[in-house]
Amino acid sequence: VDSNGMKKYAFKCHREGDIVYPVNTIAFHPTHGTFATGGCDGTAVTWDGLHKKKLTVLNNDSNANQNSSP
Repeated sequence: VDSNGMKKYAFKCHREGDIVYPVNTIAFHPTHGTFATGGCDGTAVTWDGLHKKKLTVLNNDSNANQNSSP
């Protein structure tokens, strides 16, 4: 709790177990209180900033945009 009586919050986003990945980019929505982060773990994550909750994780699938036919 800080000096104003507010509960402190640590933003811990791009993690896998004990491994912490850097956040490379962040974008805020101007009216909804949400934001998105992109990290070195190859994921993009959307967040509810007001409720401090993770909304969606989009994984990097390097094969998703590749044509499988020769």
